This record gives sequence, C-alpha cells and structure tokens, in this order.
Amino acid sequence: MHRSEDAQPQEAMPGRMLYEDAQVVEKDAATRDGDTSSTSILSSSSSSSSSAGEEVVCVSHSALAKRKRAYDRSYSSMSRRLREMWGLGEPYTPMAESTATWPQRLYYTWISEYIQLAKKERMQVEDLPPARRTDRAHECGLKLSAVTQRSLSRRHGWSVLVGMTVASRRDRLSRGTLRWVGVPQSGGYHEIMAAVTWTRPPSHRVAECSAEYSPFFRGLFYGETLFAPEATDNSTLEEPCSLEFITSDGEDAAVAASIPVPRRISLVRDLFVALPGAVLWQFPGKIIGDICTLTLPILLQKYVVYLTGESPSWSSGLILVMALFVVQAVQSAALHSYYYISINGGLRFRSALTAVIFEKCLVVAPKSFAIPEMSTGRIINMVSTDVERADEFLQFCMYLWSSPMVAVFSIFLLYRLVGWSALVAVAALSTTLPLNALVMRRMMRLRRRLATTTDARVKATNEFFSGIRIAKFMTWEPRFIANIEAKRDIELQYLKGVQVCRVLTSFINDATPPVMIAVVLLLYHILGHELTPEIVFPAISLLAIIRMPFMMIPTVVTSAVQFLVSMARISAFLDCESSPRSVMDIRSYNTAQRASAGSWCELAAVFENTDITALVPVKLPRLTQVSLSLTARLMRRFCCCDACRPEKKGQSPAQFHEPQQPPPNSPATPTTTGSNNINEKKRRTKDVLAEDRFELLPKNILRAVSIEIPKGKLTVIIGPTGSGKTTLLAALLGEYEVTHGRV
Repeated sequence: MHRSEDAQPQEAMPGRMLYEDAQVVEKDAATRDGDTSSTSILSSSSSSSSSAGEEVVCVSHSALAKRKRAYDRSYSSMSRRLREMWGLGEPYTPMAESTATWPQRLYYTWISEYIQLAKKERMQVEDLPPARRTDRAHECGLKLSAVTQRSLSRRHGWSVLVGMTVASRRDRLSRGTLRWVGVPQSGGYHEIMAAVTWTRPPSHRVAECSAEYSPFFRGLFYGETLFAPEATDNSTLEEPCSLEFITSDGEDAAVAASIPVPRRISLVRDLFVALPGAVLWQFPGKIIGDICTLTLPILLQKYVVYLTGESPSWSSGLILVMALFVVQAVQSAALHSYYYISINGGLRFRSALTAVIFEKCLVVAPKSFAIPEMSTGRIINMVSTDVERADEFLQFCMYLWSSPMVAVFSIFLLYRLVGWSALVAVAALSTTLPLNALVMRRMMRLRRRLATTTDARVKATNEFFSGIRIAKFMTWEPRFIANIEAKRDIELQYLKGVQVCRVLTSFINDATPPVMIAVVLLLYHILGHELTPEIVFPAISLLAIIRMPFMMIPTVVTSAVQFLVSMARISAFLDCESSPRSVMDIRSYNTAQRASAGSWCELAAVFENTDITALVPVKLPRLTQVSLSLTARLMRRFCCCDACRPEKKGQSPAQFHEPQQPPPNSPATPTTTGSNNINEKKRRTKDVLAEDRFELLPKNILRAVSIEIPKGKLTVIIGPTGSGKTTLLAALLGEYEVTHGRV
C-alpha cells in the first residue's frame, strides 16, 4: 500500500514502508526525470555494496540515487533507534573464570570456591558467578541485532529499484519493468522473487506457454495482488539473479551495482555470523577427542598382542600402558572441554535469540498481527520452545560431521582387522541411511504442523484467560475449554506421530550395531579365519565405537530438524514489518505553531486531515502442491544447462482454480458413526493444520479527521457504537497506519 503525496516521511525499518517513505520524498524528482532509453546492461549479481548504515555523501541529481539515500537514511535512523533501546548495559565485574589460567580452565579449579560454598550450604543467589562479558544477553543480543538489521536491509534493498528496466540473462533482447520484489504467499515459493512486466518477453517464457499452462499473469498471482493489475497477462515471476538492469545513466548504473541481490532473512546464517566463536571453538576439542577415540582400538590390539606374545618385555608393556593412559586422559580433557564450550555456546544462542525477539516486539508494526498466524501465542511459543531448540542443537551440532567421520574411519580400521567381512558393516550402514532419511523427512513435516497447532492452542488459551471475566459472566467456560481441548487433541495426534518417528529411528540405530557385531564375527569365522583375542577384542571395540555414531545420528538429526523449523518461525517473525513513528512529538509541533502562527495554546494531541487505515486479512486460495522428484530437484538446483533444468509447473498463476471442498452433507463428508467419523476427524484435522496463507488488504476506517485536543482541558468525543472513538485513541498509540495527514 502506498502513501498519498501529502503523507509525511517517517522512520521505518528497511522494507516496504521504508521504500514508501523514500518514494514520497523522491516522487516529484522521479516524475521530472522520466524514463531513459536502454543502452547499457548492468548485471544484478554484483555484490559490492557500501557498508550498512553509511550515507552517500556525493551530490547527485539522479532519482534512483535520491531514493537510495532516503533508503539508507531510514535504515540508519532505525539502527540508531534500536541502539538507543539497547542502552549501555550494566557495568561488568571480572569473575573467577575470566581471570583463570589455562590449567585452571582445563581442570575447572576456578569453580572450587563455589563448590565449597554449596558444600557448606551457604550458597546464595548473589554468590553465583555472573556471566562473562561475551556471554551476557546484552552483548550477544546486540551482535545478533546488528547482523539481522543488515540482513533486513539487504532483504528489502531492491525496493528502491522498482520501476527500472530489466532484461533476462537467458534472453538479452528481452525488455521489461521491475514491478515487485518479495516472497509470494501463494505458489509454494520460499525465496525472494521479482515480478517483471514485459514489453518484450523472454523467449524461454514464451516457449513455456501451452494450452494447459502459462507463466504469465497481470498482477494477481494465484489470487494474491502483487501490484495493480494490468490489462493483459504480460508479467512473470523471475529469480533476482536471473535479471539484468538496463540503464543509460552511469550514476543509476553505479547505484544499482551497489545494491546486492536480495535474499530472504535466515536466522541460522545470522546466528553463525554474529556468534561464530560459539561454533568454531568446539572443533578443536571434538577433533582431538575423536582422534583419541579411534586410537584406543589400535593400542588395545597392540596390548593384546603383547600379552599373548611368547617373550613380552617390561619396557614394551610399560610404554603401551602409558600410551593407553595418556590417550584416555587427553580424550577426557578434550571432550569435557568440548562439552563445556558447546553448552556455553548454546546458552549464548538462547540469550541472543530471546533478546532479539523482545527487541522485535518493541518495534513490530501492529498491522503485522493482523495476520492470524502472527499472535501473542506464537511469540510466547517462540520464547519458551523455539529458542530452546537452538540451545539443544548447538550442543549436538558437531556430531553432524563427527558421527559419519568416526563411523567411516572405524569401518576402515575394521576392514584392516577382519578383511572383507567388514563390508557387512558397510552394507548395514547403507541400508539404514535411506530408512533414516525417510523417517526424518516425515518427522520434519510433522514438526512443522506440530508447531502450528501449538501456536493455535496457546493462542486459544491466552484468549480464554484474557476474557475470563466475560466467560464467567456468560457461562462460556465449556465452549472455551472444548475449543482448547479440540486443539490439544490435534496437537497430540501430531506429537504421537513425532514420537513414533523417534521410536523408529532409535530402533533402527540401536539394533544395527549388535547385529553388525554378530554377523561380522560369524562371517569372519565362516570364511575360515580363527577368532583369536587380538582379532575379537579390537573388533568388539571398533564395533562399539561404530555404535556411538549410530546412537547419536537420530538425536542430532532430530535436533537439527527442530532447530531449522524453529529458526524459520523466528525468521518469519523478524521479517515482519517494523513500525514507523506515525505519531509525532507534540512538543515539536507546539514549537512550530508558536513560531509560525504566534499561538500560545498548549495542545496535547492533534489530528491534521488524517486518514486512518486498517489492514484486513483475506485468505488466499489453497493450491495443490506440485513436487518434483529428488533427481529433478537436484538438477534444478545444481545443473547449469537450461535444457536440463526441469520446470516446476502446476496451475497457471492467472487462471488458477482453488480445490473445492465438498459440502457438509455430501457423500464425501460422512456424518455417520463408526469408521466414517474417524475419516471425518482426519479430514478436519488436515484442513485445520494446513498452512493457510493470507493477504492484507487496506480498509480506510476514518477519513479527513482534524481535531485539536488542548492540554489540561476536558475533551469529550461523542458518537454511536462503531463511529471510531476507540480508533482515534488507538491511532494516538500508533496502533493504526496513518496514510494521509499526520498525528
């Protein structure tokens, strides 16, 4: 939604609102400049850009450069606003861990005084060791906040390029106008896409047209309004990296080159960029510990050979015993250091995420909560559950590479020990991996739906407690409770499915190692080899080592799945539009009035020719998902040849048909008892848990409001129910969008 010409520029987050403010400032200049002919081509994949928050200091008369400067100023203004909210933080006093020496850190002797206090039962809250400076929520959250702001700035950077002439990289003769940049709610898109209105469409897009499918639309994309509809279907969605900007103005070309290709905000990436030490410092301890783990079976074999030898020497035995002791001591120290760093890193991730979520709650635009899925219940669920997933994942993330590596090296050592019999272990591993992949894929889908149902249940519970007085007066408790229990039943169904998947993965991974031990030794004996101690004991030790990766793989994969789902949910919340300062400071207004009109009347609030707009969520059609095979997806992602990249085709975006739901009393919706009731319950559950998409459409609720409310005097606003009395108060609090005039 665009502001009218006399709307006042306001501070906003980099994004659509930010571009609208910039568009207001530069609208007249853009009109004067007009369009230019296309002579030079600028690749859109340039990644060179000025550092975030820096303002362009060169004097420019280009409309695009002015919009870019307005965008940078709005971004810098929001960054300053967030830094003011964070403040300076509490004074830091160094603790025992910060001043501990390397041996004290290795053996944790710095914590002895706290152990003594706890032993004497004198430990108080104020005696607990404070967090180190780098571990405090203020420091971690501030770092993550800065990175997410840069990601949001890049996410919405192309908004200033809307209206420029573009061409497709696959057809340099094509010409079009960039109309819209973002993530479509419909069509199954998950990345940033660009809508282009073509005057000369690309040849490959024309070749896709057939009697059943056409990629062209006129502004309505699967029912979602991306921009004002055109008279004909001449627009398509393109990947930003596949477009090139066409301009004859060298300054416009330089500005466009300074704006990197947009990408969707990813909290996973931002976490690792903001707090890299939480992950990188885990590698040394884990690598050393795994090397020692793989060394122990080799030393054990040497020791068994030494014991069964005919004339063992004391020196050789002493060296082997000392080697076993040193390797186990180093393994213990390295792994305990790794465990401590991983737990500490998980707490840093959790603190940073919690702080950034609370920061977003203070600046998020009220209209973001017009979308049904964005609610208070979702925020509570993110703070209580999703943030915890990051803590859990960081404690197991090293096993993503460590477990396969240890398993491969163990199988190699087992092959050196028992020969081709070790291939049985490889066969068992190769058999279980596809089974685990299928189960994990099912679990990930169930986790997404479980998170959605948990949000719905928490939202219903909060609504019940918020209106408990009315519910008591109207005796509505049974209805509220029945609604909550119904949502809880749906949640339990998906929780049961998740637990079944966990049981299956645990069974597969726990049953495989013992079977491998028995089959490998049996096959080794059948092949005519003798089972001697120097073969049996190292083989059992190696198979026990192989068992540990098998036990950790389901845990770490489950944790990774939960982490990705949770971070996607938090990323969607952080991607919500931030609120501009739609309500101005009355003190500056009074000062300006005194200077211009000589009025000395103190005003408490002013509405000047104000239009107040609310956003109404409209449910988008639910489309049939079109999926590609695994081979097709890999070719689409990695193949460079356009002829080999399969296209994902489904319904045409301009002529789609929403799948019709059968009427309530039709044979397709059984209403009888028995098994039909079970089918009806499953159908309702699937409908409720489907991921609905919504589009926010503007609705003007108050027009041309002009009110002056004197300070220190009683002002009464009288009107019937629904006339807008509460809306005026909400507008003063910034709960509604001011699309015209000022407040």
